[in-house]
Amino acid sequence: GFSIRLTKPGDPYLFGRQAIVIEPTIPPGDGIAQVDFFVDGRLVSTERKPPYASAVDFGEEIKRHTIVVTALTSGGRRAKVSFVSR
Repeated sequence: GFSIRLTKPGDPYLFGRQAIVIEPTIPPGDGIAQVDFFVDGRLVSTERKPPYASAVDFGEEIKRHTIVVTALTSGGRRAKVSFVSR
């Protein structure tokens, strides 16, 4: 099946500029059409080709943030991964 795994960030405490990176598992014969990166409910980036990554400035204070990444394949498959920082 189609799935995505969040490889970065790895630290539960987010501050400063950090990368958000996913690693997709794609079925044979399919490909990723688009990946959307959301932080705290706001779309921050849309990527249509690898590497599937975005960079976000989380500020100087450590605050709670929610990261959601959704992906869609050319064949119409969907996957989603989320992360909540501390």
